Order: sequence, then C-alpha cells, then structure tokens
Amino acid sequence: MNKLYDIFSVPVYEFELEVNNEELKTFIERFKKLPGRSATKSNVGGFQSIDLPLDTTEVMHLVNVVERTINDDREFDSKFYQIVFNIWFNINKKNDSNSSHFHPFSVYSGVFYLEAPENCGTIQFEHPALDILRYYNRGEGGEFSLPAEKNKMYVFPSWLKHSVTPNQSEEERISISFNTSNGA
Repeated sequence: MNKLYDIFSVPVYEFELEVNNEELKTFIERFKKLPGRSATKSNVGGFQSIDLPLDTTEVMHLVNVVERTINDDREFDSKFYQIVFNIWFNINKKNDSNSSHFHPFSVYSGVFYLEAPENCGTIQFEHPALDILRYYNRGEGGEFSLPAEKNKMYVFPSWLKHSVTPNQSEEERISISFNTSNGA
C-alpha cells in the first residue's frame, strides 16, 4: 500500500474581526503622540509602537476578541489555549514597509488590519527552506502572499518568517500585531 505523509505543513489562519475601529484609531492617535512610544524593529519607514499596555480598555477589548476568535475556532490547530501577551501597532504611509522577520519566544503571531486602503501591500510568508528553494528554482515559489484587507486578521506560527510589502497607496495602512503564549 502506498502512503503519503504530509509533513511539516505550515498553517496560516485567516479571520474576519468585528471590533470598534474608530475607538482603536482614536487610541492609536493618542498613544502615538506620547513621548517614547515608538520602536524600531522590522519597520522600514513608518511608525511602529512599543508594546501597548494590556490593561487599557481599548486594548483589552481587542485582545478579548482576538483570543476568543482563535481559541473558539475549530480549525485552529493548537492543543493549548492561546493568550496574547504583547501587542503593538504599525502605521505605514506610502512606500513604508516591514522587513523580513520572525517573532521569537512566542507560539503564534498575528496581524489585524485596522486600515488597509486599496493597493497598500501584502503580507509575505517565506518558505522555511527559502534559501534552498532560491538555489534550486531561481527564486520562484518560495513566498506566499496574502492581501492587507481592512478587518482581516492572519495568525501563523511565530517562527515563520514574514514581511510586509511597501504601501503604494496615498493613505495609511494601520495594522495591529500580537504574539501569543500557551495558557495554563
């Protein structure tokens, strides 16, 4: 009997979230204006915040929706309850992007697009063996892209390298990213 073993597949989950976008945008604008609130991690241009305080009302609301969405989904392949332990936002104007990176010390990572105008870029996931693939197939087929769309959330293993292509829109792309850990 022939067998097929589908090993080492990498899940990327897509969810549609219903949150109070205006409340979150107002919070982001206030937070951004405070001194010492920016970080430089994967951002190429644009604004990336430091970790947001999890005890603020707006952040708590979003974290509750994220945790409920992923943990209540039957297709989500986690044996443990996932808890969001840090969360931050990115504001990318025209030509701003996020370079290739991964998220150490977490289980799953995710991004939620609060504002995503047309032509504002894609999130690109890299095949774990991308360097080998580039050698054997001249750089074709080693990346998978998903569109940045308003109210979309993508959740993926934190070790999966990813980047965000430049925003080609005249409007801002606003995303909120997070990391999870296994709950007790």
